[in-house]
Amino acid sequence: MLNRVPSGLKILTWVLVALILTVHPIVMDLWMEHGSDKAYAAIEWIYDLKLPLISLLIPVIFFVFATVFIYRKMEQDRTKYEEVVNEQGQILIQKYHELREYQFKQILSIALESFCKKHTEITAAQIYSYSKTSRSKSITVKVNYIDGFVKDHTTLNGMIQQYYEIDKKLYKNYHKSIRSFLANQQNFIPILDFIIESKSHLDSIQVNDLTYKDSLIYSFMTDAYDLLLKYFPNTQMIYFETEKKERLEELNKKQRTGILRGIELELFYTFKYEGTGEKKGRQYITRPVTFQNDPHMLLITIDPDLLPESQELQNAQFEGLMDEFENILSEAIRTNTSL
Repeated sequence: MLNRVPSGLKILTWVLVALILTVHPIVMDLWMEHGSDKAYAAIEWIYDLKLPLISLLIPVIFFVFATVFIYRKMEQDRTKYEEVVNEQGQILIQKYHELREYQFKQILSIALESFCKKHTEITAAQIYSYSKTSRSKSITVKVNYIDGFVKDHTTLNGMIQQYYEIDKKLYKNYHKSIRSFLANQQNFIPILDFIIESKSHLDSIQVNDLTYKDSLIYSFMTDAYDLLLKYFPNTQMIYFETEKKERLEELNKKQRTGILRGIELELFYTFKYEGTGEKKGRQYITRPVTFQNDPHMLLITIDPDLLPESQELQNAQFEGLMDEFENILSEAIRTNTSL
């Protein structure tokens, strides 16, 4: 960077030349007035020369132009120097943020591994970030994988990134119904109306005409019903013919809506893998949390064979695991912030 700064010797030379040409007549006058007669006699012939006025103005003009030139050159070099400093400063800031992100991921990975190894029933733990974007007729939910840990001999098809589209009317009605119910469980009419309207819509659609949108209606209706059932155990069951139910669940499985349902319910949520193979019956629990002012989703995978038989005990265990998971991550974030 120093080679971009103008040479001090070069600038000094220009200044000295301009000063000598400008100040020289004044110095000579003072010297002759107070100096030696012999010295004056030796150079008297010079002062006998008749020089035009322009010869006196030329040094002054030269000095002015030289000063302006030097100032502009210094300003140009200073601007270039500042641009280089700013550019290198931006690079340093970027590298600093990259280092902090790397350190955070290292801390996070260690915390996830420690948490999973501490609990035998846990086979994997993952963290996702998500965001929502409002469009003309829908809400787009974007989910991104952040980090995770999977124990050995465990098959897990984690997703890296996923987009979900939710009809805006469905989104609004669903959230309005569950929020009003959670605020006051005696105000169950909105959530009951949502369940009834969703059921009526699905009953009017033929099995072969069911779409992804219908599968979301089915998912949100089912989750609203489960929430209602939690507070009113004697609520009448919802019945669907087998073929239609299987088709709706197949569409949900294909779109991997488990995480989405946990996001939209905005509560602790649990679901099972309903397919076949090694993952059949595997239990998943989720909870939305906020870290560093951004929404995230915690996902824990559990071996169902190691769970208590009672649903009540299972839920208590799930809640305890999620609390511990969230606390571990919060501590990892605090550690990263203090670095």
